[in-house]
Amino acid sequence: MRGIELLEENRMKISKRLLSFISMLLIFLPAKGSLATTVSGKASTALEFYENVLGETAVPFYQYLNLNIRDIAEKGYSFRSYGRLAKDLANEDDVESRLYYAYIEKRDFIKDNLDVRLGRQFISSAAGASLLDGIVLKAPYDGLGKRIKFTFFGGGDLGYYSDYQEQDLILGLEATSEVYENFNIGLSTVQKWNSGDMTYEIFGGNLDYRIPGHLHVYTDLQYNWLKAEFSEILAGLKFHGNPHWSLRAEYIHSIPIFSANSIYSAFDTSEYEEVMAEATYKLDQGLQAFGRYTRELYKDYDDANVYEMGIEKIRTRTKRISGYLSVEIRDDDDGQNEEGVKFHVGYLVQRYLNVGVGAHYNVIERRLDDENDELTSGRYWFDTSFYLNKKMNLQFKLERLEDEVYGSSFRGRLRFNVKF
Repeated sequence: MRGIELLEENRMKISKRLLSFISMLLIFLPAKGSLATTVSGKASTALEFYENVLGETAVPFYQYLNLNIRDIAEKGYSFRSYGRLAKDLANEDDVESRLYYAYIEKRDFIKDNLDVRLGRQFISSAAGASLLDGIVLKAPYDGLGKRIKFTFFGGGDLGYYSDYQEQDLILGLEATSEVYENFNIGLSTVQKWNSGDMTYEIFGGNLDYRIPGHLHVYTDLQYNWLKAEFSEILAGLKFHGNPHWSLRAEYIHSIPIFSANSIYSAFDTSEYEEVMAEATYKLDQGLQAFGRYTRELYKDYDDANVYEMGIEKIRTRTKRISGYLSVEIRDDDDGQNEEGVKFHVGYLVQRYLNVGVGAHYNVIERRLDDENDELTSGRYWFDTSFYLNKKMNLQFKLERLEDEVYGSSFRGRLRFNVKF
């Protein structure tokens, strides 16, 4: 009886928090008379179970809500938000509610020259990305015969300071332009401040050139001004010989970036480089084969060669099967040689039901989320989706995880999605 009472008490608490969360968002809803206003979004209710690091079974409940309101009161304002409520019904693990983003946007705020976003939002530029509580301004400028798009952002940096004060800020500026047809460039800078001191300053740039259907060349650069070194270099090329085959090559150079006030900034950071080459060939509609070679270059460890080859199948209107099958071989002088297999197949039984099974055997994978950091060498799962109609579906997944530290365990998820 006590267990039932606790479950009911938890359910009531979750319901109250959910209603409060939705009520806060619905304040922005317009009156019924605003015919131009549109409201859309997605609500997802999820129930999971898994074993935590202590071997206890957690049963977290999540309620997700994505809400988009366009042209509020026919004034051209839009509101977008995404968040979740969370509660472990078994009280065995700490799961947290999140507000991922919630902002008001007004395009053409000053004639046709300024777009404004205000609130919690994700920002991304060649110099870095973060989640901030603040403002984003976008404005075009016609100069030097080209249109240049400027973006300024500033506010509290949630990515580094979860309990930031008004002095913990992120500031950034980006300029992008199409220099020639299909040739784009971008320059940006990002600064981060903690308690009034600048702790992070990155300059970034990117180039993107395309010959549609034949060639794509791209590069991204990040320069750490405080450390006087390139923190990231990405250079890539993709070549299409014809509609049936393509080649891709990439080079990556990466050094971790830490704020100047972080204890980790006092230590030498490990440099990582990677060279990758990939070939794909279209076998049939929705079916392609691929082969990939990666050379991992480490400063403090022996280098490694990674080979992967396989096939991928995308479901089409005339075919009910989708999935992939690949073999991965890792070879290095540190003795971490591995031969693994990745496999998944899904089958559309009929228009309302899809079932699938999958396995990743002897493949090292890291899963990062808010509650658990997992490093597994094997996963085996069953998944199914039931489509009630075009806007509602029910999903279920049950998987067995294996790793060398904690042994094996099970994880399950039941999720109900509604679009509106």
